[in-house]
Amino acid sequence: PNVLTAIESRTVLTNEGATAENYETLPAAAAGLDFIFICQDADGIRVTAAAGDTIRLGTAGVSAAAGFVRSTAIGSSLRLVAINAVEWMATQIVGTWTIDT
Repeated sequence: PNVLTAIESRTVLTNEGATAENYETLPAAAAGLDFIFICQDADGIRVTAAAGDTIRLGTAGVSAAAGFVRSTAIGSSLRLVAINAVEWMATQIVGTWTIDT
């Protein structure tokens, strides 16, 4: 798993070259942090929130605390922005993403 840090905000992350599901763990939410995730191959990409944080995929729902979202659909992308100290909000969703609830 790749554990992201706040200093990596505004980074684009992909699963390019992965031979299994790619795991990315978000840093603790802090308003304004911003990451983009792209699924480039069918092995998939999984994005996990830090302890106590959630990920909201618009009207599709919200993850459990420290839950995750994932995609195995090639061409799917997701932009997550921290809107406060505990919640990541998807501001752009392309393709198919599922939520751990």
